[in-house]
Amino acid sequence: GMIFVENEITLYLLFFIYGIYAAATDGVSKAWITKIVSQSETATAIGFHASCSSFATLFASTFAGLLWVNFNPGLTFSTAAIGVLMVVVYFLFANNRTE
Repeated sequence: GMIFVENEITLYLLFFIYGIYAAATDGVSKAWITKIVSQSETATAIGFHASCSSFATLFASTFAGLLWVNFNPGLTFSTAAIGVLMVVVYFLFANNRTE
């Protein structure tokens, strides 16, 4: 949606929607980790997840910044949208395993 922003109200609305999404999903991974890791290793596992997540965010932000500066903002958001579509297609066609 950021590609098509033409006024501040739309921009604020998109950031608000993203904030709702982030707030709703932030604890999910921590809860999942807590469920699958033994109690004595929970803090280590959550810390490891947070550090990996931070490194991935740093890499993605650097890559997005390079696209933004060297090309244009539209390419930055288009690249992100293509990545999301690839993940959606993967999940749609991946074999569903039940354990």
